[in-house]
Amino acid sequence: MNQIFTREFQTIPDLCFSLTVERNKETAVIGSKEEVWEYYCKKRECLSGENGFPMIIESPPGSFLLDFGLKCSDNGYDDVVWGQVIHALDVLLHRCVREEPSGHNDRETEQEAAESLDMMFCGGSAAHKYAAVFIWNKYLEAYKYLNERRKSILDGGRKVKKEYLKSDVRERFAMLDEWFLGKVFKRQAERLIEPFMKGNAILSRDSYPLIKNPAHFDDAEFMTYSPYKRREKGYVQVIYSFTPLMKYYFDKLDEWKLKFQPECIVCHKPFLTKSLREKTCSEECKKRRNSESGAEHRERESKRGYRRSVNNLRQYTYRLQKKEGLSPAVKTKLDITVKQIYQEMKQNKEMVKRGAMLESEFITWIEKQHMTLDDIVYPKSR
Repeated sequence: MNQIFTREFQTIPDLCFSLTVERNKETAVIGSKEEVWEYYCKKRECLSGENGFPMIIESPPGSFLLDFGLKCSDNGYDDVVWGQVIHALDVLLHRCVREEPSGHNDRETEQEAAESLDMMFCGGSAAHKYAAVFIWNKYLEAYKYLNERRKSILDGGRKVKKEYLKSDVRERFAMLDEWFLGKVFKRQAERLIEPFMKGNAILSRDSYPLIKNPAHFDDAEFMTYSPYKRREKGYVQVIYSFTPLMKYYFDKLDEWKLKFQPECIVCHKPFLTKSLREKTCSEECKKRRNSESGAEHRERESKRGYRRSVNNLRQYTYRLQKKEGLSPAVKTKLDITVKQIYQEMKQNKEMVKRGAMLESEFITWIEKQHMTLDDIVYPKSR
């Protein structure tokens, strides 16, 4: 399993997630605020794909928005996995503030939660990686603090008089429980993963009302830097919510007058375009699409010969059956003949598809049916 999701992981007190958006790519950086700042100002070596920090993930434009529709779990129920992990770790933290010792299966529960986070980290994108690291980092911070305080309370209780031991320890544990509830690990974790529950709803600014909620912007910071004495650039860093990054993303698109397309119809990658009518991300994909469209058109044209003849025959039989002035005997014979023609035509079409009959033979057969129908409706005078 990944080395991050173990108790030996060194917690990062100011862990944050930053994002920069450019026309040709987007860059996400995960690490402490200091590490993120040093990366942007001094351009540290990229550690993308490794477990070190700062962790840099470069992606095609639009990937960050698509991250929230991405499924990482085997069964595709990411919201269930996130919820189960947060609940399990929250229960373990609650046990730290009790007098009685932890249950024998606590390490097993912790291991299962760590494996789920590892799955989200390895199978996910930048946002998934940060969410997994954030949850584990916050859990270990609280776990270590609570266990230290718990041990201190129990050690202090042993030094007081026996008759006051229980009441004193309970009072101190009550204070510890109050601190833990104020820390709200569960609330912080659930707030961060909230966009994952919304899925692809975030692809539209109007369909994702959280972007307009100012309560989600309290931990966002817009940082500016000047790399290599060039013009000033900026990035947004957050801790507890991805929502400010979504607003930053949409604001950038508005500034550039660009639209976001979730998928190129040729290479299936997200891309930015001036018009939503554009379906390909590059000239190369456009040429490939035109080439494929030309081949499809030629294939349709090659099949249009017998299809046109079939349609013509159907229309002709329809007009004859609607013709006025036919005698009952002629009409009866016409209806029977049309039914037989349709049955035989269906069989012949299947034979053409299987290659058992040439298309030219099928067209010749259709032309003969026109003459058969004419002999019934317009019999030659003897």
